[in-house]
This record gives sequence, structure tokens and C-alpha cells, in this order.
Amino acid sequence: GMSDAQEFIFSLAFLRPYRWILNNAEVLFALSESDEQRLNEMLPGVQTTIVPNGVRLNLNDSDTDILDFDISSDRPLLLFVGKLIESKGIGDLLDAYERLDTECTLIIAGPPAAEEYVNRLEQFDKANVRYLGYADQDVLEALYRRADLFVFPTRSDVFPLVTLEALAAGTPVVSTTVG
Repeated sequence: GMSDAQEFIFSLAFLRPYRWILNNAEVLFALSESDEQRLNEMLPGVQTTIVPNGVRLNLNDSDTDILDFDISSDRPLLLFVGKLIESKGIGDLLDAYERLDTECTLIIAGPPAAEEYVNRLEQFDKANVRYLGYADQDVLEALYRRADLFVFPTRSDVFPLVTLEALAAGTPVVSTTVG
């Protein structure tokens, strides 16, 4: 945690100006109703409007050639897309995957923000768990369509784009009830 001096400096240098800006805004945009409710509680005098995240609907199905690796089609494919950081729940996902009784493949795409998770991913057999690192949008959209299940055990996201992108591809989503 932060020391008292660090907390004081953080409050003075960041929180006070931040609160001042929010309190003096004409309108604040929220991603969801629960987000708007939280803003209204914190800043009762400021008008809020909900503007949910949007996604591109790519209905092109002939994209299997965009994936330059083979995915076994005789076992379920789970997909996670996000930064490899604790708040995205990547550690929770790997713990859950290790406990699964069903044989399935897990593909993880996202920038390697925390080395501990990259190291942990390297311990898995590539036939079971494949870490792609950063993937561009065309590859992600092909993966969303190919996956049997999108898994996103976030600990903090309000209205994650990745879950919307998976749903737009027609892929079922399992996520957490946060945000």
C-alpha cells in the first residue's frame, strides 16, 4: 500500500483536481445504468448520460484462413481476450482451467502486461493452452467466431468491449457479475 505521505500527495495532486473536473463537467458519460447510478451518488449535481460501448459487426464468415495455426475441432475451444493483468481475472481463469474435467483448448490473446502470467502460460502444453500475445482485430474476430465459449473472469470491468465483440460474433460468454 501507499504511505501516508504518498496518499496525501496522491489526494492533492490527483484526486482533488479530478473531483473538481467531474463536479464542474456539464455532462458525464457512463457505460451502463449501474455506472450512471454510481456517478449520480458520487456527484449528485452533475447530469449523466449512458453511452454504451459499441462494436463493429463483421458478418464475414470466410475467415478461417486468417488463423495461421491449427485448432483441434474435436474438443471445445475457450477464448480469453484481454491484457494479462490481475484485474482481468487471468489468474482465476488459469486456476479454473487446471481444475476442468473436460478436455478443451484455451486460447489467450492480449498484451503481456504482467510477466508472472506469461511465465505461467508457458508451463502449459501448447495443445491445451495457446498464448498468442497481442492479436489484431481481424484475428480476434476470427477467433470470436471460432470459439465455443468466450471466458472473461474480470474483477473490475464495467461494460467490457471484448464481451460485446464475442456476443456480436454469436459466441456464448461466461463472465463475472462485477461493474
